[in-house]
Formats: sequence, C-alpha cells, structure tokens
Amino acid sequence: MSCTRRILEGGHSMPRILVADDTPELRTVMRKMLETKGYTVIEAANGQEAVDAFQKQPIDVVVMDIIMPEKDGFDAILELRRINPRVSIIAISGGALIAGSKYLAITQMLGVQDVLSKPFRPEDLLNAVGKCLKGPEK
Repeated sequence: MSCTRRILEGGHSMPRILVADDTPELRTVMRKMLETKGYTVIEAANGQEAVDAFQKQPIDVVVMDIIMPEKDGFDAILELRRINPRVSIIAISGGALIAGSKYLAITQMLGVQDVLSKPFRPEDLLNAVGKCLKGPEK
C-alpha cells in the first residue's frame, strides 16, 4: 500500500510526523523544518508522550530520540511496534559520539527505517522522512 493511499484511508490529507525529543529547542527546529514541507507535526517531550500521542491519532512517521526521561526511545520504539508493526520510525541520537552510534545501531535491530546522528543537517531529516513516506522501493 502506498503512503498516499494510506494517508487518504487514514482520514487526513497531510502526512503526520511525530517528533519525540526531550530538547524543546530541537523539537521546535524540527517542527518548523517539517512544516515548511507541508507536514503536520505532533511534538512529544519523552517516549511516554510519544506513545500517548501515537495512540490518539494517525501518525505516518515517527522521529524518535533515544535518550529521554520517563520512557527512553528504545522502550517507546518497542511499544510503538507492538501497537503498529508497520509504522515508519527514524531514530535520532546525540549521546556521546561513540555511545550515540551504538544506540543507533541497536535501533536498527528494532527495525527502524533510518538513523540520524545529532547534529544532523535539515536536508538529512527531510530526506529521511521523505523516504519513509514513499515506502519500500519496488
């Protein structure tokens, strides 16, 4: 099923992106970047808020930080996968340079579609979201 078809069937016309990060300034920057491309953005300050938001409305792509309070990105990704195994997830992490890359490698074992190390360029985020919305190559 293509993303466009899924979006229309989900009852909303613009792709919805859930951005979960415990840094308010980074969430704001990501929201503004994504909104300039016409996406609807829902923000969450931690993994638990992300799971709660995901359960309340259709979400097309999740951008999930890994190190967060209350519920970290690992636990949130596992819970999102239980709710909807097909949701597209982009994992992001700054952490320490070495630890951050290890965290991102672990998320790939959890089936995320893409990973981004902080700091990342705006076009990297936009490209990752765009690839997720297009779905797997045929």
